Formats: sequence, C-alpha cells, structure tokens
Amino acid sequence: MNPFLHNHQEDEGSFPERLHIRHALASRKAVVPDVDSEWKRLRDRIEEREEAERRRHAKRRLIRAGIAAAVAVVVAVAGIIIMLTPSAPDHGGGMELYIAEAPKGGCITVTTSGGVKRVVAPKVARNAPSVIDNDGCPEDMVVIEIPAGQEFAVMLPDSSRVWLWANSRLEYPAQFEGTERVVTLCGDAYFDVAPSAERPFIVHTEYFNTRVYGTEFVVRASERKNAEVLLVEGCVGVSTGVDGEEAARLQSGQEASLTPEGFDVTDFDPYPLQQWRDGMFFFEDNELLDVLVTLGKWYGVSIVAYNDEVLRRRVHFVADRTGDIEPVIEDLNAILSGRKVVYENGQISLY
Repeated sequence: MNPFLHNHQEDEGSFPERLHIRHALASRKAVVPDVDSEWKRLRDRIEEREEAERRRHAKRRLIRAGIAAAVAVVVAVAGIIIMLTPSAPDHGGGMELYIAEAPKGGCITVTTSGGVKRVVAPKVARNAPSVIDNDGCPEDMVVIEIPAGQEFAVMLPDSSRVWLWANSRLEYPAQFEGTERVVTLCGDAYFDVAPSAERPFIVHTEYFNTRVYGTEFVVRASERKNAEVLLVEGCVGVSTGVDGEEAARLQSGQEASLTPEGFDVTDFDPYPLQQWRDGMFFFEDNELLDVLVTLGKWYGVSIVAYNDEVLRRRVHFVADRTGDIEPVIEDLNAILSGRKVVYENGQISLY
C-alpha cells in the first residue's frame, strides 16, 4: 500500500480538520470541492497504479522463469547431443584425405531366389567369371554385392562378362527376356558385352544410363561427382533423365564424364583400364592424392596425410591388386624418395 494512502486512511476520521478546510475555502468565496470525493478519486488512482505495478512485476517474473526454463532445456539437449555424438578421431594434426566406413564383412554375397550364398573364393573368380545358378523363375533377380578389398567376375545369362570392383553392387535377371537386356549397377564395373543387334544391353545407374551395342567399357557410378563411362572398344550411348534420350555417343578410346550441364566427352588411353580388369593397380601420371584415396576406397581403410607437400606430385605406380595391402604399401614407398607411407590400425598415413 502507498504510504501516503496509508497515512490518509489512519486520519480519515479527522472530521474537524475537514470542517476547517471547508470554512477556509468558503471565506475566500471559492467553489467548495467535495473533499470526500476527491480523497476517494486520489485513493482509486493510487490503487490503480499499484495494481499496474504488481502486474508488471508478475509479468517480468514469468518471463524470467520462461527464459530460465528454455535455457535449461537447451543445455540439457546440447548435453545429450554431445554425449551421443561420436568424437572425431584425433590424428595429431594430420589431414584426413579419406575416412573409411565401418567394415561390413569380408564376404561377397550373392542373393538369388533360392536364398543367400556366400562366395568364399573371389580370387579364383577374378580369373574365370562365375556363373550364378538360380533355381527360381526366369524373371527372378540376382544381386551380387562386393565389399571393400574384394572383386568378382560374373558371367551373365547372355554370356556377357562383368568384373565387379570393390564396394559395388550389380542386379540382373536370371534370364534376359524381351527386347532389352537390362542390369543395374551401383559402384564400378568393367563390362564385356556379348553383341546382339536385336536386344541392346542397358546399364542403369543412379546418375545415367548406358546403351551398349556390343563392346568393352567401364562404368563408374559410386558418386555423382566422379560418375563416368569409359569405352575401351566398340560403341555406346549415354543418357540421363526418364525419357532416355541419348545425350552422347562414344567411340573407342573416348570417355564421357557427367557434369551439371550434361556429359563432357574426351579421349583417353584404355590400357590402364585393361590392367585394372586383369587385377592390377595402374596409375599413369596420376597425382599421389588420387593413388592414396583409391587405395583407401579399395581396401576400406582411412587415409591421413601428415605432410601434404607431395600430394600433388604426379607418379607412375603399378601394383598387384589381388593380394594384401602390405606389399602395395612397400611398392608405393619405393617410388616416394624422402617420404614414407605407413599402414597400421586400419589407416594409411603419409609422412
């Protein structure tokens, strides 16, 4: 309560004082106000102000309480996120060139209508394409999945051959029927397609389609930024979109790289691809960065550089891809004078 109003209420019964005020005003011939009404009006205004002040204080308390609660929630959620988020690996100042995914197992899996088969001899398959038996109906599909560090060669129902490389997946029908032979690829593969003018061979990927007229070629479709078709021999057409309209046609020794505007067609030397088909790492005048990242993707290991001065150095490097990683690292060190590549604990490090 306002002190002024409190004191007034204590003296409210002082009638003589109010009477004295009336006589004084009357002696000056002024209009005599109603003192009781004026005191009431003043008291009402004071009470209104006090009520407004109480409401403002209450509102401020509610706002402060709401802000405090919101801050507490944010802090709690942030703490949960920090606890649940795996910490990034500490490479002691090294630069991460490639971070491998968690291994998904080392077996090649072949899924057919009869169940799941595990192929345990991929090295044999590299030299002689395997024929996958399927006990189901002709329209049933066969799916082959290749993990890191493995590859597989398969003979398709039309006698076409496919070399599937690491981290790749191929899906095709147990029997080709109709006017087209269609397969779906995710990853990288080398195709040697049996010719058939009546039934073109089509490779579907996430990024483009390749129509084949009997030829040898490579499709790389692991990621959009590096998606391309490399024609070793014969003729292919490439297209994007649902309409299937041909965007470019390649001749032997040409490659088509996917760009935001379409395809960029250039010439290339097919010899390195043939070496890859035959089980070799083959790099001709490639940057060391490309070599290291390729090894990381192939073997499913992370790559960290503690010295990045030589990453742009162009190298010629050839190694057997069918064996373990350690001999490949030894061969790589042999061409890097003054630098060292180390493989340990699932990581390749460049010093």
